[in-house]
Amino acid sequence: MYALKSKLHLVFTFTILFVGLSILAFMDTASADETGTRANSITHTPTDVSISATTSDGASSATEYVSPEFTAQFTFNGVGLIWTGSETADVSFALQVDDGDWNNLAMMGDDAKDAGEFFTSVPLFVTGERVRYKITGDTGAVQNVRLTYFDSTVRPYRSITSTLRQVLGRTLASSDLTVISRSDWGADESYRTWAPDYQTPTKIVIHHTAGGDGGEDAAATVRGIYYWHAVVLGWGDIGYNYLIDPAGNVYEGRSGGDGAIGAHAYNSYTDTNYNEGSIGVALLGCYEAEAGACDTVHTVTEPMQQSLVELVANKSAQFSFDPASSSVWFGAELPNVLTHRDIDYTYCPGSIVYAALSDTRIAANEQYLSLRGNKTKNYQALFSGSDLANSYYLTETPTVTTEYSNIGNHRWKQSAVVMQMRIAETGKRQRVNLDSNVIATSSAVLTAALTILPERIGTYTLTTRLYQHGHAIPGSKHSATLEITNPYTAKVISADLPVAIVSGWEPTLQLVVRNTGEITIPAGTNIEVNGEPVYTIGQDWAVGEKRDFAIPLRQGLTWPVGVQRVVITFKVNDITVDQSRTVRTVRVD
Repeated sequence: MYALKSKLHLVFTFTILFVGLSILAFMDTASADETGTRANSITHTPTDVSISATTSDGASSATEYVSPEFTAQFTFNGVGLIWTGSETADVSFALQVDDGDWNNLAMMGDDAKDAGEFFTSVPLFVTGERVRYKITGDTGAVQNVRLTYFDSTVRPYRSITSTLRQVLGRTLASSDLTVISRSDWGADESYRTWAPDYQTPTKIVIHHTAGGDGGEDAAATVRGIYYWHAVVLGWGDIGYNYLIDPAGNVYEGRSGGDGAIGAHAYNSYTDTNYNEGSIGVALLGCYEAEAGACDTVHTVTEPMQQSLVELVANKSAQFSFDPASSSVWFGAELPNVLTHRDIDYTYCPGSIVYAALSDTRIAANEQYLSLRGNKTKNYQALFSGSDLANSYYLTETPTVTTEYSNIGNHRWKQSAVVMQMRIAETGKRQRVNLDSNVIATSSAVLTAALTILPERIGTYTLTTRLYQHGHAIPGSKHSATLEITNPYTAKVISADLPVAIVSGWEPTLQLVVRNTGEITIPAGTNIEVNGEPVYTIGQDWAVGEKRDFAIPLRQGLTWPVGVQRVVITFKVNDITVDQSRTVRTVRVD
């Protein structure tokens, strides 16, 4: 009986809501939301005479151009610019609003540049009515500038019907993570011209917006970014999947829901679309501590960090990838939670956010495991870093230090846990033991000579992973790409042999060679002719040093009548000195 009453009550409630909405639909003729964002543009060509500044010692420095001051048609809260010119132009831009300070503008990447060579800045969020721009550098390379200003402070008007639909939608929705919907932060859906495409995410890419952090009206900043991406850049929607403000509010970005492919991480140099299979999360503000990168460096607040961790944990659990682990993505082993700078040439998300990335992964992993129902965590690791270089010489046996954090609940026993290093292309392995036991929340530092480097030049993948009694510890796998190069190079200036000899003669090989490599060629290096040693260098051969050699070729005594091919090479042990191979021919009569 109680269950029946509950069902009847639910039916009655929905009936009342349906009837109420129907009546309001007739009463309220506003069938669509009206945008609150106004925008306008000013186009200008920097034709005035540029100023060539000088330093204190009288030397010429960068050329500078300052535009006239322009008055907007309304008070704006955001402004940016687009300029046309040479791709190789070395220029930077700054804006002055009203009588304020000059604000340097961060330029967006090549993914924000169209085929007509338009370059676009990040919008500057500042309130004013007057604006002018400054160009520093190769000012003559800038052909024209378009200033776009906007006011996104006024929320769109919403009908009573629309508001009730939103409230009802939020009431019926169920999610552990509170996200401010597009309708709630005021997205004007008439800007959205890009229909969503989908791909299951396996990575989370963290960004910063490089502009204002939202101040007292973060929703207005989100609306401004949306306008900039959707309309100014022509993307048809906002690029990020989620945005987070300093108060910890999480905003829905890209339309289409979970799995929608965004526009936040495309590497134009490698033509790799990292938007596919990723979730783009942007922190409002600029978090790069390097001098000159940001006019205002913001602080990652505790609520912002907590929301970032919660969002990462929820999305990782939803799509079943461990935020503390890594996996192959576009042909490379990459962390499941990474940043824009890990896959492109950019400061984003700033050094402050980047420095806290390990803590973000650890904290997100804690929540992820709880959401996945694994509260014991047993053995769990997080790769914390390594001093492994990007390249080594064939001759090197470097000492490498690797650090792992124990983010599980179990102690790593010295006798039970080892780190294995493996070269994928050769299959060679070596193991490194722990120096001591490692308790939970502590770190292990493992140092060893890397004895498995390949003996051939090329590109290789080195993978490290922790094992406990032969079982891989979750989260410990990490891969890095290594270049093995030849340090020995010698330029053969001349190599002379007689054009012809009589059978049974012993010809003399005359060589003039310079050591053009990066290190000393050691004593004991052999000069080989047709694969046989004919001369051994007695003293170390310094970089840049030129040497003359006169080598009797006893091989010539047994050469048969005819044309003899003579191949000359220098070898350090079994390593052929690069560029030393020379071929000559001798006619034997």
